[in-house]
Amino acid sequence: MLRRMTQQEIGTTRKKVSLIILGALIVAAVIVFVAMPKGAKSLVDDTNGDGKADLWAWTDEEGRMTRLEKDRSGDGNVDWRELFSLDEATGAERREKIESDTNNDGRFDTTMFFVAGKVSRIEHDRNADGKIDMNMYYDDPNRPPARTERDEDFDGEFEWQTTRQEKGPETKPAQASPKSGGKS
Repeated sequence: MLRRMTQQEIGTTRKKVSLIILGALIVAAVIVFVAMPKGAKSLVDDTNGDGKADLWAWTDEEGRMTRLEKDRSGDGNVDWRELFSLDEATGAERREKIESDTNNDGRFDTTMFFVAGKVSRIEHDRNADGKIDMNMYYDDPNRPPARTERDEDFDGEFEWQTTRQEKGPETKPAQASPKSGGKS
């Protein structure tokens, strides 16, 4: 049988819930502190002024960027992530990879890879099935891709390949694979 709680019982219940929440927050803070590399720092910022964090940055003990995450769509979810590594020659951070969620479904669908700070390859999941179905390879980031591979029927095989020609792009079927039975 249900009974009404007294004001004292309500107050006691609220205190218990508050203590549980406070305890959970303390445990989460300890986990973050222990997991963060010694000397590393993080920054959280509201870059668009809406009162919600939309940029998170992590640096190493020397102040070099290691990771940058953004909520570019304003929905509260990270939809852009940049990962950096140390350039041994210069001692500066070097961009290694950018992941982005271009269709706002909560999953990264495009990944850009960098070599010596320049785009070398872009992978893209065009149909949001979690599988890469287009690769673009760059030899000069200021020009169109040197080569593009596409999985046109989303079966996991890249049927089409486009190569950059000086006169214009040339599109041709990729080599037939045993799985496709010679079909392109």
